[in-house]
Amino acid sequence: MIVCRLIEGDQCVGGLAADLDLQQTLVSQHLAILRRQRVVEARRAGQTIRYRLTSGIARAVAETLASHFCAPPTNASRTS
Repeated sequence: MIVCRLIEGDQCVGGLAADLDLQQTLVSQHLAILRRQRVVEARRAGQTIRYRLTSGIARAVAETLASHFCAPPTNASRTS
């Protein structure tokens, strides 16, 4: 689910934890694993560290998996 949220754009640990209803420590541990595997990268924005998918290939794989396994983004517009 973390990768699904990162498809939507850069995210911080707190935002991911709130969106997914998980503890920040758990999200941080998963992001550390994803960083070691070079799936995500971190960048500092002031005091906040923001995470994003590392490459177009990582994004393409994540989008393919997301189309089958992830819930639709919460900010998706709906048509009536």
